[in-house]
Amino acid sequence: FFSRHTKLISLKYILQSYIVKDKLESNNNHLETLLKLYLSINDFKLDTGTFNHYLTNNSLFQYRDNFLHQLARCEKIFLNGVYQNKYSTIFKNHYKIELKDYVYSIYYLAIFYNTFNFNKHNLKTWLLDINDNPITQYKNKLFEQVLNIISFDIKNGKEFSNKTIRDFYNFDLFRNKPFVKVFNSFYLPIDGVFIENLIFNNLFYKIFDVLEEKDEKSDYMSCFGLDFENYASELTKFAVENNKSFDYIYIEEFEFQYKKNKLKSPDIMIFDKQKNILLAIEVKSARVLNSILNPINDDNSIHESYEKIKLKPLKQVYASILKIVECKTHENINKDTTYMFLAISMNDIPLSGIQYEIKINDSRSLAFYSMNIEAFEVFLKIISSDYDFSFSQILRGYNKHKEKMSIKTYLAKIIRHNKIENKKFDDYFLNSQNNYLDFINNV
Repeated sequence: FFSRHTKLISLKYILQSYIVKDKLESNNNHLETLLKLYLSINDFKLDTGTFNHYLTNNSLFQYRDNFLHQLARCEKIFLNGVYQNKYSTIFKNHYKIELKDYVYSIYYLAIFYNTFNFNKHNLKTWLLDINDNPITQYKNKLFEQVLNIISFDIKNGKEFSNKTIRDFYNFDLFRNKPFVKVFNSFYLPIDGVFIENLIFNNLFYKIFDVLEEKDEKSDYMSCFGLDFENYASELTKFAVENNKSFDYIYIEEFEFQYKKNKLKSPDIMIFDKQKNILLAIEVKSARVLNSILNPINDDNSIHESYEKIKLKPLKQVYASILKIVECKTHENINKDTTYMFLAISMNDIPLSGIQYEIKINDSRSLAFYSMNIEAFEVFLKIISSDYDFSFSQILRGYNKHKEKMSIKTYLAKIIRHNKIENKKFDDYFLNSQNNYLDFINNV
């Protein structure tokens, strides 16, 4: 009956109070102990003027990214990306482990905790003993290395909790190290989402935090952005080519001459030949600001995050299309075409009380959309299936739902309600497990 957020705050209080562990164990009144924890957690006043930030934090915190899709993204970007090779070497030199071995070990742990039949009333069944598990015992040294990277001991947990006990959204230690090392070979998981996010979302920071020089960090972000864009482009092309219901054309990024300057088109474009509608897509590996998780009385980080991951890319892609139309560079991009615009980011704000509209010539346009990379994957699954509605109809359908649900939820509901199946698209992600299975079979 705990919420995920409450469970993690409870853990901070438990770690902070670990010095009285023996006393608590000898006291059989567990309900009283639990009640005191809840009273401590809720012993603060929520300023109603910060509702937007509170809602935003909760929507971010409850978000769960498909970890199978995270593996596919990780393979395409981190393991096989054109620009990532040198950073794989940096990861290996720092952590003394191959990046692929780290990723596949984490994926095994995610699968293990998602498929094992645990007894919720028996804490010992949750403990991972790397000397007893059939996979980890034969790769004992590897899993010990990996778990040392992603786990903390009670002492470190107590220190972190003491420092952040009143910072209700600071779970940085748990996010980066979602296991507690209980004994020499025993590890206890803290949070399933944090474990799954180690596969892709957290891996970006695992590498970034190793880099020391400012120029090196900047170069890494640029390289990651290029491979991130390549992944989105490849997946879009795959979806368009496998679509059978509509006459779609995939238009990849191209250079064009505008006055005295050489410019680039939007990163990805999908043209509906029958309806004469073009979806112009700008891909940015942008992430919401970390400051958004700071105390709930700060709404500036929400506005800045929206500007970074949504508004700025949409303004950029709109300006690019205007220039292409003006100089008549592409036959399908002209003044008679209807345009829609989409911004893709690494993550986003799923739901917020703040609604943004882009104005053009003093009138609001409903043709601007944004989504994170996982929602984009879901969107592409739909438009490459035998679903009867086009990409423009799907996106326009979201306009009447955007104030009450995230675009990912809206797209997922389309799949569930219409029982959409798309084996070719699903296989694209399932194929990413081949190297993982080789890793397991070579144990």
